Amino acid sequence: MLRSYPGFCIVALLILTACDPATRGGADWNGSIRDSAGITIVENPADGIWTESTQWRLVEDLRIGSVDSDSSYQFGDIGGIGVGPAGHIIVLDNQADRSLRVFDAHGVLAASSGRRGSGPGEFQSGAGPVFVSGDSLAVIPDDGNGRVNLFDTNGSYVRSIRVTLGEMTNKWGATSQGIPVLQLGLSMMPGMEETDDFVDVLLAIGTDGTGRDTLLVFPSGRQMYYQGGSPELTFFAPEPWWVIGHDDVVWMGVNDRYTIGTYENGVLTRLTSRAQDPVFLSERDRDVVLDAWIRIFSQRIPNAEAMLSQLAQFHDVFPAYQQFMVNSDGALWVQRVLIPSTLTEQEAAAFDPTAGWGSRIWDVFDRDGHYLGDIEFPGRFALASLRGDQAYGVWTDDLDVQYVMRLRVVQGD
Repeated sequence: MLRSYPGFCIVALLILTACDPATRGGADWNGSIRDSAGITIVENPADGIWTESTQWRLVEDLRIGSVDSDSSYQFGDIGGIGVGPAGHIIVLDNQADRSLRVFDAHGVLAASSGRRGSGPGEFQSGAGPVFVSGDSLAVIPDDGNGRVNLFDTNGSYVRSIRVTLGEMTNKWGATSQGIPVLQLGLSMMPGMEETDDFVDVLLAIGTDGTGRDTLLVFPSGRQMYYQGGSPELTFFAPEPWWVIGHDDVVWMGVNDRYTIGTYENGVLTRLTSRAQDPVFLSERDRDVVLDAWIRIFSQRIPNAEAMLSQLAQFHDVFPAYQQFMVNSDGALWVQRVLIPSTLTEQEAAAFDPTAGWGSRIWDVFDRDGHYLGDIEFPGRFALASLRGDQAYGVWTDDLDVQYVMRLRVVQGD
């Protein structure tokens, strides 16, 4: 049901402090830091400071899951993973009889609660992800029920917040006090006139379910929007991405360029960038993407090939990154974009585009914005949470069975 690797517990902790980069092992940092109207500008070169001997890597530390044993250790559709005090793991499974399960740091089941439904503490299909706020509260969006469920980190139901906002919800988050935060977009709403001025709003939600505080306003994504009453789809068009750090600092960037801003109380305080040459889409890239989507939609929609061929467009240049996360130490991890043309014929035929076009490679920056280098995750692993020197996520085997996996960072040799 689970496997633990205690030998790796003695590895060095991922401590990212404000010390000189040279003390972390590696080459000198060749970027620049300057001030512009009170904003710290951190400009990084394309190469990090890690060398071959100091390169970090990830090793499997814990795996939770089962195919043929106790159903408490079987997962069907993991919607979110959160990490609570003492490293216990909160897992939301949208296909399980008991939707919410809590495992201790060794992977042993400690508690379970929740189920499919609309009553208190229940979930509809598609709920998640899981945000742990202040190490004591799990905040779990449930769009199917039009609410956010709050649990303590032992899995006990606390209360729900009914969300009455009618706009299009793009992404969820939560503050350290357990206040739900959601991104509302206008660009996907039918009936909206075409404009270049679409914006999304980041709102902290009050206990009555209405918007309370506007945290940020930023450009809407351009992958899907309505033009003349009809949806228009542009693959790899620029999209905004944001996360809320453990200190409630908001990190936000639009991935048409490799620049990510940090906002304190809505005020931009730092811009972190990395030099990167644009990567243009090839015909092979376009073919792989269309074939993958046609394969998925043909199972449910008649004439999917003709519809997608007519509807879909392509941006000329790949995004600078896919997404990013911030760990509990304030370090920034940025996922690169998977270039479809790099897939083999066999990989392209089996690729699931609903999982996104994120690469296994992530760039790592320290808490001061210095680019350290890149780190590679295992294949078929989807990162859900970073905490100190540990990464938590969902690993799927060749039979599409899901497992909760914890990886530990090993620094250098």
